[in-house]
Amino acid sequence: MTLLVSDSIAQRVQRLEIPFNSFGVDPYGISRKHLGLFFSLLDFFYHHYFSVGVTGIENVPARGRAMLVGNHSGGVAIDGAMVVASMFFAMDPPRLAEGMAEKFINRLPFTSLWSSRTGHFTGLPEHASRLLEDERLLMVFPEGARGTAKLYSERNSLVHFGSGFVRLAMKTGTPIIPFGFVGGGEAVPTVANSYTIGRLFGVPYIPITPYLVPAPLPVQLEITYGEPMTFPGTGAEEDEVIAGHVEQVKARIAELIEAGRRRRRSKLALDQRGAAPPAPASSPRRPAARARVVAHVVAHVVEGARMRVLIPGITGQLGRMVAARLLEQGHEVIGIDRRPWADAPAGVEMHNVDLQKRAAEDVFRKSRPQAVIHMATVTHLVEQTEERYRINLGGTRVVFDNSRACGVEHVIFVGRHTYYGAGPESPLYHKEEDPPMAVSTFPELADLVAADLYACTALWRAPELCTTVLRMCYTLGPTGHGTLASFIRGPHVPYVLGFDPLFQFMHEQDVVTAICLSLEKRIRGVYNVSGPQPVPLSLIIRAAGRVAVPLPEFVLRNALGRFGLPKLPRAALTHIKYPVVVDSAAFRAATGFKHAVDEAQAVREYRDAHPVPAG
Repeated sequence: MTLLVSDSIAQRVQRLEIPFNSFGVDPYGISRKHLGLFFSLLDFFYHHYFSVGVTGIENVPARGRAMLVGNHSGGVAIDGAMVVASMFFAMDPPRLAEGMAEKFINRLPFTSLWSSRTGHFTGLPEHASRLLEDERLLMVFPEGARGTAKLYSERNSLVHFGSGFVRLAMKTGTPIIPFGFVGGGEAVPTVANSYTIGRLFGVPYIPITPYLVPAPLPVQLEITYGEPMTFPGTGAEEDEVIAGHVEQVKARIAELIEAGRRRRRSKLALDQRGAAPPAPASSPRRPAARARVVAHVVAHVVEGARMRVLIPGITGQLGRMVAARLLEQGHEVIGIDRRPWADAPAGVEMHNVDLQKRAAEDVFRKSRPQAVIHMATVTHLVEQTEERYRINLGGTRVVFDNSRACGVEHVIFVGRHTYYGAGPESPLYHKEEDPPMAVSTFPELADLVAADLYACTALWRAPELCTTVLRMCYTLGPTGHGTLASFIRGPHVPYVLGFDPLFQFMHEQDVVTAICLSLEKRIRGVYNVSGPQPVPLSLIIRAAGRVAVPLPEFVLRNALGRFGLPKLPRAALTHIKYPVVVDSAAFRAATGFKHAVDEAQAVREYRDAHPVPAG
C-alpha cells in the first residue's frame, strides 16, 4: 500500500467488507490509503503503548448491522480509537467500526479530513441510520462530550445517556453490543477542563492534567464486550418506554466497566509480582484477494410513444445531446434559444428567440408540444446577478405559464444538486425533502434555488401538469460542459488545505439518459439524480492530469481568479470545503436508471478531450 504500511495491515484492510471503487474510496469517502496509515499508527498504541486487553469479542457479529454502545473514558478520544482498533486487530475477519463524531470536528482542518476518511462522520441521525441500513458496524457513545469531560475522580462513572441510539436501534432492527472501557481516565488524568482555551481552538474544552497537557500516559486499557441486547418495537414508543431501555443498556455497561476493572486489577497485581500479563493475541493474517473493479455498462433503450418535445436552452452542450437522443428515439424536437445553432440536425425545428418575449409564447401556441424539457438556466460562471435572475427565475415562470396555457402534458425542470448547499453540519447524503441551504451559504446560487422552488410549486399549483424536477449532480465528460469541468480546466487546481470534500458527478451521456428516462416514464415529483459514487476532489484533480494545489483558506480566498487559478465567488469556497452529495434512490426506483459510465472512465474521457493547458 505504502512504505509506512506493513503487508499484514494492508491485507487486513483489503479484507474489510467495504465497497471501495477504483479510486480506493467507498460511497462515504472512507479511503483504503488512509485506513492503512491510520491502523499502522493504532497498531503501536493498541498492542504496545496501551497493551489493550479485549474480552467478549465473540459477541460482535462478524458481518451485518450492529451498534457498539459504551462509555467515554478519558479527556481525549482514546476510547473510540482503541475500540476501532480492537474491531480491526482482534476480529477475524476484521471489521471497521464507524463512529459519530462531535459536530465541531467537521470544522477543523485535517481533523475533518482524517475523520471522514477513516469512517467517522458528523453525529447526525441521518448518517447513523444510513450506515446501519448499509449493514455497517456503528460505534456510539451516548454520553457525548459530557463523557469525555469527566474528571479523574469520575473516570469510571456514567453521566446522562441520550436516548436516540435506542430509538435508532429499534427502528432499524439493530442489535446493541454494550461495552465497558476502563483505563482512559488514568491515561489522561483530567483534573479540570478549560472551556475558555477550548473556544480559542474551536473545541468544547481542553482537558487540564497534573502535567498540564492532555498527552496520554502509557497505562494498560481494558475493553469488555457484552452479549447483544435487542428491544422489540419501532422506535416511536413513548419516552418512558425508551428511557427504560436506555437504563437497561446503561446498567449493563456499568457491569462491564466493573468486570474490566477487576480484570485490570488482577493484571496489575501480576505485574507487581513480576509476572508479565499475557500479551493480547494477535489476529491471524490471511492473504487478501485484490479488489476487482468491473465496469458494468448498461444500454438504455427507450421505447416511448412519439412526442413533440420543446427544449428551452437547446443550444447548450447538454441541450444538444438531449435533442440528438430524442431524435434517435423518433420524437419531434422543437428548440428555443437566443443563441444560434448553425449546424442543428435536420429534425430540429429551431427558433432563435428570447424565452421571455412574445415570440417564444407564439412557439408554444403554434407547435403545441406535449412535453417541455426546461434547460434554459445559467450559473454565476456565465451571467451576472440581475441577468441570472431574469433568465433563471423569470424564464422558469414563463415556461410553466406557457405550458399551462398551451395544454402541455409534461414539464421537466433540469436543476442542480447544489440547491442543497454545503456546510459543516449538513448531512452527507441529501434527500429530496431537505431544505435549500445554498441560499445562505452561497448567495450566487439564490436565483437557481428560486427557480427550483418555483418549479416545485407547479406540483400543487398546476395539478393538470405532470411536473418533474430533477436535481442533477455535476457532469463530466469530453464536452467539458458544467461547473466541475470548468473548475478543473486549468493546469493548477486549488482546494482548501486540510479539507478534501467528496464530489459527485456523472458522465454527460448518463445525464442525457436520465433526462430521457424521466420523459419516457412520465414521473411526477422531485428527484435527485446521480451516477457513480462520489470521489474526493483531490483525486479527481490528479486523475484529470492536473496539479492539486492545497492552500490555506485565507490565502485561497484572496487568490481566486489570480495566478492562473479559477475565478470563483468567495462563497464558493464552502463548496470546495464541504461536500454536496445526493441520495438518488427514489429516481432509480422510479425509472430503473443505471449509470453506464463509471467515475474513472468519465474523468479519463474529460482528460483526453481536454489535456492540461501549456504554461
